[in-house]
Amino acid sequence: MMQFYNTYATAFPNVAVPKLVSCSPSSSTTNYGITQRTKIVKVFRNLIGEKVHDEEYTDLFWTKIYFIIRLKELGANVPEPILNKHLQKITQIYNFVDKESALEYINKYLKQYY
Repeated sequence: MMQFYNTYATAFPNVAVPKLVSCSPSSSTTNYGITQRTKIVKVFRNLIGEKVHDEEYTDLFWTKIYFIIRLKELGANVPEPILNKHLQKITQIYNFVDKESALEYINKYLKQYY
């Protein structure tokens, strides 16, 4: 994944991100209050080194991503609060038991969508 991202970031080094900014009224005689407008901000992508990759993207991170991808593959429309609850459960199992048990929990949960 690191190599994939770095290749992508090299090919497309920046991205346009919309950002809301405050604006003052257009004239001093009209007082419509402060309004907002959208401004496009250019954000440059940084390449990821192996050390940063390993620190930020642990096995737990990929285990949770696996769960989310499998839900999408199965067409499961899980509400966000329920999804977050299961992601917390996966984290607890991973941290207090082991990775295999977390994967087992994921697979048991996903069986209802087969």
